[in-house]
Amino acid sequence: MSRESPEDEFIPAPLIPLEHTTYFSVEYPGYIGSGSLPKCFDRLGGLPNVSETFRRSLKIDLRLKDNQPFAHPVTGQTVATNNLVLKVVRRKKKRGLSPEQDTTDMEHDGASEAGGRQSKGQFTAQIVGVARKTIRFRNPADFQYHPRADDPVIQLQQAMHRLDVNYIASYRLPEEREDYMLSPEEQKKRSLPSPSNLRSFPSPLFTRYDMPMNYNFKPNPSSIQQTVVDKETGETSTRLVNSSRLRMQTPVSIKWGEPTPTTCGPERESLRPWANSDLLQKLNELLEKRPVWTRQGLLNQMTLLEARRMHNNKAPWALATYVFHEGPWRDSVIKLGYDPRQDPESVKYQIVSIRNTKNSVMRPSLLVAQTQETDISRDEHSHEFDGIHVRPAGTFQLCDVKDPLIVGLITEAINDPLEECNDKTGWLKKAPFERIRAIMKFKHQRLCDMGVAPTEEECTIFLETGEDVDYLRRAMAMDKQTRKRAKARTTVPEEELAARRLELAVSRMGQPEDAMELDG
Repeated sequence: MSRESPEDEFIPAPLIPLEHTTYFSVEYPGYIGSGSLPKCFDRLGGLPNVSETFRRSLKIDLRLKDNQPFAHPVTGQTVATNNLVLKVVRRKKKRGLSPEQDTTDMEHDGASEAGGRQSKGQFTAQIVGVARKTIRFRNPADFQYHPRADDPVIQLQQAMHRLDVNYIASYRLPEEREDYMLSPEEQKKRSLPSPSNLRSFPSPLFTRYDMPMNYNFKPNPSSIQQTVVDKETGETSTRLVNSSRLRMQTPVSIKWGEPTPTTCGPERESLRPWANSDLLQKLNELLEKRPVWTRQGLLNQMTLLEARRMHNNKAPWALATYVFHEGPWRDSVIKLGYDPRQDPESVKYQIVSIRNTKNSVMRPSLLVAQTQETDISRDEHSHEFDGIHVRPAGTFQLCDVKDPLIVGLITEAINDPLEECNDKTGWLKKAPFERIRAIMKFKHQRLCDMGVAPTEEECTIFLETGEDVDYLRRAMAMDKQTRKRAKARTTVPEEELAARRLELAVSRMGQPEDAMELDG
């Protein structure tokens, strides 16, 4: 190979430091001259509006039609950029001048000399700063509507701008003549064809979306056509079926009046090779001990690793259990072949649903005994209701209620059951079931609002004043409205919550003292 010449040697490019000056730029969708810059700012709402848009990164409206309220503006967005701002200077020379008089510095605005022919110039560029934010107009412009100047609505609009009280007070709605189509004679008088007299003024805003959505609709490549025969009429129809859909991994779901399933069915039976045999055996053992569980209760009987595997592989649920759509055993998993509607002993497995603690007004971090579950520790009693701790679950079985007061009510209700099970309260009578549900909601809501469980005396007063079931319903409905209003407000500060707890504690401490003063 030949030796490189000195001209071919590598010469590094010079380093040019960037200026620390920050600029904001506007990509104006139109021609701008030296004298039209103020008008451009006016169409953007003025220089203060542009400055506020850059400061808060808001949207801005560009009104292309001056004083036209019916013309929809073009919306621009503020985007973050790192564009270099260049100052371009062109040095030009006039013919017929001496070298001492030859140069004239012309910037990029394109101004021309007053006399003499122009020759080729020399351009120089200088980086003066960086444009950190830019207003861009990428949204399509809407159709513009130009109503007639003599239209009554336009005259009323102009009078309101002039604050003409006399015209506004004397304004009357014109009679609708319904002459929407113009006659041929009137169309000939117009320079532009107008086929209608319908004064359909556009709305101020057609849509809240500025840019059209690129939906890119495509058919599912795994869909195949399948012919289906109606069992009742015998008619055939064609429908699309996803051939790559997941296998049925949910338990069999039945309605209240349907028979009890004894098997999971052939479709779910095909999941058995993919099911974890150890988990399936553990689930069957738990169902033998107790045929009806809540999901949280079953997971709490397993180790952390087993619970995680049950969450990832749902095949054991589909192979061993079924669920009800409705009724007193909804939201619980039931052993295949076991019918709680025929067994009066299943009354203890009925559920009571109360509001979930995650929707409470109180901040979740301030709720008592509501800590985040980690892999290191977990609450194995989260499926039980003890009336002291707030549980993440919102559905509890009667056998999982550990509160002494509520357990007494449950025992009384179970000792006086119904002769036939119904889809509302199961084997329990309506009044005792409503009392149990009401006191559980009362305790639960007090824990959410105050973080402190109500006393036994407060619960007794609540039960005595709520012997009428309709009164209990009205009270709970009123509490729900109160919670909705509280939820609409901002989150309760920690200081206010602490003050509530202190006030409640002081009121409880003052009750014996008041009693002693009265006795004295």
